[in-house]
Amino acid sequence: MANAYPNLEQFFGGYFHQDWRAEFKDISAAAHAFVDGNADQVKPALAELHKLKAAHNGAALGAELEKLGSAAHTKSPDAFVAEVEKILAAVTKSEPA
Repeated sequence: MANAYPNLEQFFGGYFHQDWRAEFKDISAAAHAFVDGNADQVKPALAELHKLKAAHNGAALGAELEKLGSAAHTKSPDAFVAEVEKILAAVTKSEPA
């Protein structure tokens, strides 16, 4: 079965893995590193994030984030996703058309 969230798998697995805190000072720094290195994936990742949020919340959302490689959402998956969504949405709004 194909992954329904390939851009999120790159985002969470690549930037919010188990050692993410050793590489980035906070969620914003990790998200911006993704944006800087993967500008063409930001809008697709944001669309996938909306889809993920619509399909899951709470513990189910946490389980999906783990499947995608995230280790950053342990306290509150919903709050973590909301923060990431806010950062990615702000970046896409500031991009030149």
